[in-house]
Amino acid sequence: MMKGTFLQSRLGRKIFSLFICCSIIPIAVLCVLSFIQVTKNLQEQGSRRLHQATRLFGQSILERLLLLDDELQRVGTELDKGLPIVPLAMPNDRKTTFSPYRWIAVYHRDGSLKALFGNPKRHIPDYDEIRMGLQTGKTSVVTYSGADHMARVLLAIQLQSSPDSILVAGLDSSYLWSVGVECSLPPMTDLCVIDSSGRPVISSIPDPSPLLRSLLVNEKNNRYDFSWENDGAGYIANYYRLFLQSRFAAKTWIVVLSQSKKDLLAPLDDFKVIFPGVALLSLLVVGFLSMYYIRHTLVPLEKIKEGIRQVSSRNFDTQIAVTSNDEFQELAQTFNNMASQLGKQFRALNTKSEIDRSILSSLGTEHIINSALTGIQGFLSCESLSIVVADPGNPAAGMSYASGGTPGAREAATVVRFSPSDLMELRSRKECLVINDGEVVPGYVAAPDGARIQSVAILPVFVKNRLSATINLVYAKDRALADEDILHARQFADQMAVALSNASLVEELDQLNWGTLKALARTVDAKSSWTAGHSERVCEIALQIGKILHLSDPEMSILHRASLLHDIGKVGIPNKILDKPGKLTEEEFDVIRSHPGKGAIILEPITTYRAVIPAVHQHHEKFNGTGYPNRLRGEQIDIGARIIAVADVFDAMTASRPYRVGMDLPDVLKYIETAAGSHFDPDVTKAFLISASSTMDGFSDLVTEKEIVPFVSKR
Repeated sequence: MMKGTFLQSRLGRKIFSLFICCSIIPIAVLCVLSFIQVTKNLQEQGSRRLHQATRLFGQSILERLLLLDDELQRVGTELDKGLPIVPLAMPNDRKTTFSPYRWIAVYHRDGSLKALFGNPKRHIPDYDEIRMGLQTGKTSVVTYSGADHMARVLLAIQLQSSPDSILVAGLDSSYLWSVGVECSLPPMTDLCVIDSSGRPVISSIPDPSPLLRSLLVNEKNNRYDFSWENDGAGYIANYYRLFLQSRFAAKTWIVVLSQSKKDLLAPLDDFKVIFPGVALLSLLVVGFLSMYYIRHTLVPLEKIKEGIRQVSSRNFDTQIAVTSNDEFQELAQTFNNMASQLGKQFRALNTKSEIDRSILSSLGTEHIINSALTGIQGFLSCESLSIVVADPGNPAAGMSYASGGTPGAREAATVVRFSPSDLMELRSRKECLVINDGEVVPGYVAAPDGARIQSVAILPVFVKNRLSATINLVYAKDRALADEDILHARQFADQMAVALSNASLVEELDQLNWGTLKALARTVDAKSSWTAGHSERVCEIALQIGKILHLSDPEMSILHRASLLHDIGKVGIPNKILDKPGKLTEEEFDVIRSHPGKGAIILEPITTYRAVIPAVHQHHEKFNGTGYPNRLRGEQIDIGARIIAVADVFDAMTASRPYRVGMDLPDVLKYIETAAGSHFDPDVTKAFLISASSTMDGFSDLVTEKEIVPFVSKR
């Protein structure tokens, strides 16, 4: 059974999320797309309505201006004839009348006003400004700033009876814009009329400046519909250019109608209320169905998961039981079969890996053979096992290594021979040569005495197309030769080929390395006939001292290389100085002193030789600090340099030079013994004297090995 709720399972959470997403996301996408489409349609419809309303409203304004112009012409005619003035009266919705004029007056050239009707304002435009527009013979429509920052509108005509007087009339905006008692504006719209100077003549918007800025930008884009914002509220707007020049002396006005987006999109308010309810109901239904399905599904999955966890812990005997009568039951059965097969394969691979690791980690041929015998005999179910290693110098000869009757036991290695027919048959059957009961078993195959042989499997190992070894598996009559055993044995044979090839390469590289070192040493010594063999003799003496001082194998390897190369810096010393028969001058001796440093510089680029640089650089330092090049003292000097110093002086003093004859051996040994503590390390000196006493008669009384404090104890 599942532990806890299904939401504790990652898969359960994923399936649950998938169900929710598959239901909520389509509904949400559909609602969002519907919302966007409806919003777009409402905005387009609103924009079209505004566009039509703006044109109609602009034409209505023009009609009213024409009506007022006709009426003002009538008043002017009556005034010219001296008839009484009767201002126009318009009915309103309260069944009363009102005048579309605020006032009517005669404007004289001297700037005086004679009121005929109402009370004209004194801050109307100048006489000349109004008269200029009348020169066209048309009625002049003049706008000017009022006290409330809105432009006022007046009509002006020329009086025929008095050329210096004009008839002016201030218009009532409630009639002109139809926003008074008989408002004809579309519902939920705002009006703004702008004169040619960009001043609002009338505006139902308290602050029309945001609208004017948006209109200015929109005019540059040549669009009649646009959007604008004010105090965070959005509006759509449309404008109409009212051309007055056809009947009036006036410039174009702009009529703008705006509608709030909130009012325009009010039908969507119900949609916003319904959508969360639909989404919540869908979520509840899908959540219930998904929980039921997940609970029904995760029980067998939990069992399979636990089985996989057991297999990952190498418990390959795990078996799971699922009775769901669906694919999960088939999956459980497949898992049980897989676990059993994995158990068998893992045990085989684990054993094989150990054998491979043991073989490939070996660099010595005998160690590789012993590792292979131990591993293969314990892994393969054969009666006996033998490995024959071919002689590199004589392909017809080989050395046979056979396992004993019990695992781990070894028989003595024996020499065997390959006949020409054996070699030919092995080359023709490179993968595996199987010899069945009744056939002749080759002589190089070791078989247990008295064994009833059923079959023999011989696997050749070739390295660079040359027979390197054979693996020979002998099966008794009560055991079958399994194909799987042949396959594993072939893999072992291939690994042995790699291991034997590596071992051969390591041996060749090692020989090449030491041959190169000796060649370098002989190159240095060849600069002078007096120093021939010097480096190799110093090397031999230094290694004997190192053994007595119990140096470790890595330290002995460094000492070996350093002693061969200690004088490599002399390749940079002129022969005329090295071979000079007389005493060296101070300048010439300075050149000689430079050879340790030159040797260090020569070896520095070679990464594998960097460990020998201290010994090469310091082998002319003295224990008391009077040596060169850095006047190091005591244990500041590398141990290899201290050893080489003794060996170098010994060989130099015993060998003849152009300027002197070699000293007698007793005198040299006596000098070295005397220089212990000043020129040489005392312990190194004692080790040298022990080495000398063991190889030269008559000097065993100088020192005994008991007096040597092994160098290893001082580190």
